[in-house]
Amino acid sequence: MERDGRFRLAGKVCAISGIGSGQGQAAAILFAAHGAKVVGCDLRAERAHAVADEANAGADAAGSGGEVVGIDANVFVEAEAERWITTAVDGFGRLDVLYNNAALGDFGMMEDMSLERWRTAIGYELDGVFLGCHYALPHLRRDPADSWSSIINTGSVSGMVSTLLPGMPGGMAHAAGKAGVIGLTRSLAEEYAPAGVRVNSISPGSIDTPSLALADFDADEVLAAVKEKLLIKRRGRPEEVARLALFLASDESSYITGVNIPIDGGWSAT
Repeated sequence: MERDGRFRLAGKVCAISGIGSGQGQAAAILFAAHGAKVVGCDLRAERAHAVADEANAGADAAGSGGEVVGIDANVFVEAEAERWITTAVDGFGRLDVLYNNAALGDFGMMEDMSLERWRTAIGYELDGVFLGCHYALPHLRRDPADSWSSIINTGSVSGMVSTLLPGMPGGMAHAAGKAGVIGLTRSLAEEYAPAGVRVNSISPGSIDTPSLALADFDADEVLAAVKEKLLIKRRGRPEEVARLALFLASDESSYITGVNIPIDGGWSAT
């Protein structure tokens, strides 16, 4: 939890979307344990508050000085995304890290997907990232000679390689949206480097989160097919993704920007 007597995010203010479960929950808890002041949002107010309580108890036990404020906000709605960022800045006086974790995927074959559904699917993959960056960037600007802030976007192995599997047909909208996140990340990294903002993306593979179960992607047929693709023969854990996000949020990654980092058990290497 500590390195050389220091908490890795001490003094940093972070905004994390989708903290109610899975990777966002793990990140909120881990960031607070390392001293961050976090404003985390989720569609479900009760989950945002419950995770904040859990994270605050852990931060208190660790003596890190970290804190999580949980709010209900839909980051795909402009006014709510703005409120999420404003809550962080007004509450803690600054913003150092933006972690765009939240997304909603839609799976369907091309001939079965209407244009309206396609546009909605792409919006759920990209709009939350766009809106988070749009409202956070004015507060993330720095003199790069002094310090840098960090944006972490959530891509997917599906945005890098084809992930067609038995039981998971029609991933093309999800793949297109996540490839868009990766492309957006690269562009923002170049455009905002003069403003002292590092921008990177994380691309998880098959991670053991509640969303997979809700989509029936934890069926035996799917899991067996996934494992065939992997070099590390198991699904990832949310806390493993959170540790990568912690590194990118911290000053330890001070020379890393404009990259997409797979965390997929070797899926994209095969």
